Amino acid sequence: MRGLKEGEPRFECLECDDFVQCKKCADLKDHPHKMKKFIVPQGCAPPPDNEIKKIVENLKFCAECNYKFTDFDFMYQMKKNPDFILCEPCLKSNEKLYKESNFEKVNS
Repeated sequence: MRGLKEGEPRFECLECDDFVQCKKCADLKDHPHKMKKFIVPQGCAPPPDNEIKKIVENLKFCAECNYKFTDFDFMYQMKKNPDFILCEPCLKSNEKLYKESNFEKVNS
């Protein structure tokens, strides 16, 4: 993962808050929503790659829908694998796949 540099294209989701991809990732077309192309403005510089890595390591996403949890959300963490996290809608809609008793509701 790296930051986008000035003059590079960026693709923003028209439905998700704060969801941006580079051209290479957007070309994979693995995001379910429509994307819009923008150009990173002149004078914009991303943080160094090591800072980006630290930021991303602290983010939490639902393993099913990729919802990015905020500080105000609850999430369901698998008891046997705490890195596996679901949002409530994904847990409830996949009851045959995931048993709620195997998860713990925690603050994000």
